[in-house]
Amino acid sequence: SLICRLKEFVRELINRESVNETELAIVARFLQAIPDLCPALQKCLTFAEETKGSAWQEAKTLLYAESLSCWSSWEERTMAKLIASIIPQLMKQPTTLADLLAYIPQWDVVVIEEGEEGNQIHRSEVKIPSSPSLPLQQVLAHVSRELSCTYPPNENLMQKLVTHLVTLYTSEPLCQAHALQNLMDVKFMLTQFIPTTNKVRQLFFIIRNINI
Repeated sequence: SLICRLKEFVRELINRESVNETELAIVARFLQAIPDLCPALQKCLTFAEETKGSAWQEAKTLLYAESLSCWSSWEERTMAKLIASIIPQLMKQPTTLADLLAYIPQWDVVVIEEGEEGNQIHRSEVKIPSSPSLPLQQVLAHVSRELSCTYPPNENLMQKLVTHLVTLYTSEPLCQAHALQNLMDVKFMLTQFIPTTNKVRQLFFIIRNINI
């Protein structure tokens, strides 16, 4: 049938190495839109059908499944490109003091006051990380632009990306400032991008591997 031939064509198309991520996203969107763009297609599929609607419903289900297949291929290729080039370029771990200064954004200063009423109050200031590291911000900004342009139907890419990013945080001994910033990065990613049911377990294993 026409829909089956379309399915075979789509499968052959998404397996071509020459097809890029933009073309995959366009095909995925087109497959989703076919039922609305081609109202006459429903009449063609149900013209000689005794039980009206079943062939059309099967066609819509098939089109939607092929659309998801295109999105899956887009996700794999986008993730592979991020891991191969974008993330290594932006997420270089600092090796010198100058690198560390370019890695860590300005921290907040928290004032702590200690002492009872009538006695002298002791004030102390503690600096704490208040935002993700600058390289992580660059990576997330790049991915956000990609997702804003493409608008995929699910959040699988972000969850896979975060899972990969947290593996980049070394378990080797670090200076205190670097380690605290790494903890801030991990906490930020888990808070923003990981479902609540998985947060506690993942946070425990990640923090355990970061030496302060």
